[in-house]
Amino acid sequence: MNLRYGLLAGSLLAGSVTLGSVLVSVPAFAQPVQGLYIAGEGGASLPQGQVVRHSDARDKYSPGAVGIGSIGYGLGNGFRVELEGHFRHNNLESLGSTGGKYNAHTNGRQEESGLMANALFDLDIGKSWLFPYFGAGIGYGWQNMNALITGNYQGQAYSQHVGGTYGNFAYQGIFGLAFPIPWAVGLSATAEYRFWTMLGPQSHHSVISGPATAALNSDYGFRNGNRDTRTDFNHSLMLGLRYEFNPAPPPPPPVSAPAAPAPVEN
Repeated sequence: MNLRYGLLAGSLLAGSVTLGSVLVSVPAFAQPVQGLYIAGEGGASLPQGQVVRHSDARDKYSPGAVGIGSIGYGLGNGFRVELEGHFRHNNLESLGSTGGKYNAHTNGRQEESGLMANALFDLDIGKSWLFPYFGAGIGYGWQNMNALITGNYQGQAYSQHVGGTYGNFAYQGIFGLAFPIPWAVGLSATAEYRFWTMLGPQSHHSVISGPATAALNSDYGFRNGNRDTRTDFNHSLMLGLRYEFNPAPPPPPPVSAPAAPAPVEN
């Protein structure tokens, strides 16, 4: 899992460096997105491991799915604002720890939803088919857990059910590319990366059973009644569509200089 995220981060860094060199070398002008627009996108949800509070255990999640819908307004000078709703789903892959202290089998999932207010800026890099954009957002998110964890702690077996919903302040960073579709005025395809995180720790209800119950109840991250995790960092890679209801008109064609009059012969 760490190698997979390392390769992903390397690819994103290389792409950012390449795009950055383009933006430095080409004068940038605002793309005049005007008025109301709607957008939808979906793709891969890639959460980082979430540390179980007061322990060296870490929840690891398999890649999942994300869907985002938004409605926004372009100011005509490159800036636009939007309201977004999102949903992410990931299965709990494993519980690991240093030296195998808490290693366990897992079966369950984590789902995250939220409402965000975003501010974005579109760039015109001199290409009619490509408009990069970037932005940030703040809002509120909810994390829902429903998982069964079975493992061994200090030679004793245990079983733990984790469930419930936790909510807190959330924020995100956004970077994307828009590709206007020439035969559909106002419609653009998008490719986007988002980094999203929720403040923690995230608390969920916990019920532990088995011989290790007494020993684990002294650990704040595992005891009956409460289980906390932190470092809820999510990376999302998505493709989508955006439709502007009042797209800017195309620039007028260049006016050719009038032809010089033919010389008059005497």
